[in-house]
Amino acid sequence: MSAVRLSVSLDSQVAGLLRRRALEVGQPASRYLAGLIAADAARQLDTLAAEGYRALSSETSAFAEAAVAVAAETWPEWSTAVAEAHVG
Repeated sequence: MSAVRLSVSLDSQVAGLLRRRALEVGQPASRYLAGLIAADAARQLDTLAAEGYRALSSETSAFAEAAVAVAAETWPEWSTAVAEAHVG
């Protein structure tokens, strides 16, 4: 990945915290800051995925209920086979 020079203004206290923390983990401040930004982006994607799963959960439940009914209709021994698989 190519580097881009970027000028950012930070409060002096925040800049000091950034430099200190980067030094503690043995990274240049720019790399440490980039890691924080990448982690934040990953958390945002995880949050969006979780929201999507929650939004689809009712549809998933409805589909599962329909699938069980179809399975029971087309394979009468299905419920017995499922029960035995969970016990075995």
